[in-house]
Amino acid sequence: MDATIRRSTVYSHQGDYAKALEWYYEALAISVRVFGTEPPDTAATYNNIALSYNYQRDYAKALEWYYKALAIYEKVLGAEHPFTATAYSNIALAYYYQRDYTKARDLFCRAVIILTNCNLADHLHAKSAFKAMRHSYKKAGGKKKTLKRGLMSASKATANRAKRLYFKYFP
Repeated sequence: MDATIRRSTVYSHQGDYAKALEWYYEALAISVRVFGTEPPDTAATYNNIALSYNYQRDYAKALEWYYKALAIYEKVLGAEHPFTATAYSNIALAYYYQRDYTKARDLFCRAVIILTNCNLADHLHAKSAFKAMRHSYKKAGGKKKTLKRGLMSASKATANRAKRLYFKYFP
C-alpha cells in the first residue's frame, strides 16, 4: 500500500490529479480491505483523495472526503486529537477557497482550540492554523471582538491561552 500512496503522491506533485486520484482510490481499496473503514490509515487516504479534489478546485467533492476523514478521526482518536485538528483545518481551507470565510474562520478556530488543548500551540501546524484563522477573520470582517466570540466554545483557560498566543504571533 505504501508504494501505491507514494505513486499517488508523485502524480499529485506533478499536477496530474486524475492519475493521482486513480492511485489514491486503489490505495483506499487496499486500506479498506486490510484495515477496514475506520482506522486512521483509511482516514489519511480519504484526506489524500480530498486534497486531490481540492487542488482541482472541486471543493464539493473535497469536502465530502474531508468530512469522511474527520468522522473517522473523531470516532477513533477523539475530538481533541491533533489529527482531528488537521481535519478541521483542511475543511476550513476548502471553505476559505470557496470564499465562505465565516465557516472557514469557525473551523480554523476549532483547530486552534484543539491544538491549544493538546499543548501544541507552538507547533508549526498550530502557527499555520493561527495565521489562517487570522486571514479568515479579516476576510469575514471580524475584529478582536469576533476572535473572542469564536473562542467562547473553549474553556476559559484554553481561550485565554489561545488569545495570548494569537496576539503573540500577530501583535
